[in-house]
Amino acid sequence: MSDGRYPAGLRRATATVVAELHPGYFALVMATGIVSIALHQHGFEALARVLLGCNIAAWAALWLLTLARLARYPARVWADVLDPQRAPGFLTIVAGTSVLGRQLVLMTRSHTLPFALWAASGALWIILLYGFIASVMLREEQPDIAHSLHGGWLLAIVATQAVSLLGTRVVDQAGRGSELLLFGMLALFLL
Repeated sequence: MSDGRYPAGLRRATATVVAELHPGYFALVMATGIVSIALHQHGFEALARVLLGCNIAAWAALWLLTLARLARYPARVWADVLDPQRAPGFLTIVAGTSVLGRQLVLMTRSHTLPFALWAASGALWIILLYGFIASVMLREEQPDIAHSLHGGWLLAIVATQAVSLLGTRVVDQAGRGSELLLFGMLALFLL
């Protein structure tokens, strides 16, 4: 049935997309941002800015879908958090947010919004990385390493370095603590 505003099929399709949203979809933001930054560095400014716009839209849409999934299907989100196959995908949120912040610093010369994105990605890094490690280590039944360990676990490194790299770009926003922040970002990079 339709409520008059949206066809029932569209509502069902949207609900399915939200329910089954993979935690690793923020890799879209990571990849688009990396290509955009490379284009910017090689002088293809117009195309780099088009991709920046696409990336902002993708990041916002993925956040809306992720928050909708968290609100509507919390049990599915929790199952993903506890699943060693899917849980590393959440770290793409951290890396994608950091890459978007780097794009903004490089292409808009703004530091205020990228600083906020850095702070958010840093907080998410702590919550998601240590939450993932705890969920894997503290399980009663340990997963078979041959079936659960995969390349997605390398997102722990990617997310850590993404936070570090953005932090070095926004260090001037830290005021008096800028030297300490720069040292912290170097230490984080060397983890």
